Amino acid sequence: MRIYEKDILVILNPFFFVYVDMIDYFIRNKNMTNKNIYEVIIRCQEPQYINILTKKFNIPFDTIDFLLGLKVIIPIEQSWTQGFYTTLDIEICTHCNYRCDYCPVKISPKKPQLMDNKLFAEIIDKANNFPSITTINLNAYNEPLLDPELLDKLNIVSKTKLKIILNTNGSLLNPDKFDAIIKCNAVKTIHINIPSLDEQIYQKKTGTRNFFKTINNINYIIKTKRDVEINLVVLDKNIDKSIKKFYRYYKNNSNVNIIPGIINDRAGLLEGEYSQRLQINDKLVGCNRFINYLSVSVNGDFFICCQDYFQREIFGNIRDGTIENIINGEKSIGLKKKVFGEMESSPDFICRKCDKMRLGQLKVRANKYQILKKQEPDSQNLNTGYSMNLRF
Repeated sequence: MRIYEKDILVILNPFFFVYVDMIDYFIRNKNMTNKNIYEVIIRCQEPQYINILTKKFNIPFDTIDFLLGLKVIIPIEQSWTQGFYTTLDIEICTHCNYRCDYCPVKISPKKPQLMDNKLFAEIIDKANNFPSITTINLNAYNEPLLDPELLDKLNIVSKTKLKIILNTNGSLLNPDKFDAIIKCNAVKTIHINIPSLDEQIYQKKTGTRNFFKTINNINYIIKTKRDVEINLVVLDKNIDKSIKKFYRYYKNNSNVNIIPGIINDRAGLLEGEYSQRLQINDKLVGCNRFINYLSVSVNGDFFICCQDYFQREIFGNIRDGTIENIINGEKSIGLKKKVFGEMESSPDFICRKCDKMRLGQLKVRANKYQILKKQEPDSQNLNTGYSMNLRF
C-alpha cells in the first residue's frame, strides 16, 4: 500500500509555475492532454485530501504517484521546505580590479576580504553532501583571481563530485595561471566578461587599460582548445551589431561560445543610463533563481541572490548546520513566502525593484495560461471544503 493512500492533504507546489524545467517538461511531453493530470493541477491550487481526489473525482493512484514523484503536488507541510537547488554561488573574495560602469562596485566598492580555506572547505563539503547541487559558481561582484589561494580552493573542489564555473574579467588569466587552473581539474567552464572589442569603449566601460592583455589571454586559451564561454555583456544600443562583431572575430573557433549578457540596474542600485526605475506594487509571484541557486558570502552567510549586492536579506550561515537545515529554517521559509507572494513584503523589499521579478511576473502569467487554459472542472464538483481560486 502506498504511504500516501491515507488521508493526506496535498497542494500544488508553490514553485510550480516558476520552475522553468518542470513547465517545459509538461509542455514538451504534452502531459496536459492527460485529463487526470490537468484535473489534479487545477484542484490542487487549493489544498486537497488525496482520498477526495481518488474517490470523489476518480483520479487514479498512478496519476497521484506520478505528480508526487515530480513534486508537482506535495504534502502541504512540505510546501515551503523544498527547492530545486543545483548551483551554489560562493563569494571567495569581495574586491575587483575593475570599476565597470554597469556594476555596483564602481559606486560602492567593498573592503577587500578573502574567504579562508577552512570555511571554503566546510561549504564545499556540505554542498557535496546536498544531492541536487552539482555546480559551484565563483561569482559575486568580484575578481576570483585576486584570491592568492584560488588554486588551493580549486584543489578542494577537485576531490568532490562538484564542478566550478569561474567568472572573471580575464585580465589576470595569463597563460601560467590558466594552465595551473586547468591542472586542478575542477573548472568546467570559464566565463570571461568582456564588454567590447573596441579598445576605447572597453577602457571607458571598465575603467582600465587592460584590453590588449585580456584579448591576448583569451587568444591563448583558445589555442589550447579548451571549452571557453565568453560572456558578452551587451552595452551597444544595437545589440545585434555588437554580437555580430564578436562572432566575426571568433567565427573560426568552435570552442568559443558568445553569450549575450543582459544588463540590469541591480534592483535599483545603478543610476543614470542603466537605471530601470522599477517598483513592483502587485503581488509577487516568485523567482526561479531563488529556488535554483544558493548564494554564500565571504563570511559564510546565505543571502537571497546575486542581485543583493549589500547582502541585506540574510537567512542563515553555513556554520549553522547542514544546507538542508538552513534552507528549511524559519528565516529561509519566511523569505521564500515573501518572494512568492505568500507573505506581505515592504515597498523597499529587493524583489520589488528587480527586473528578474518583473520578467517573472510575465512568465508566470504565460505559464499559467499554457497550463490552465483548458476548460475548468464542472462547478458542481468544486465543493471540497476549500475555495477554488484560479490565480491569473
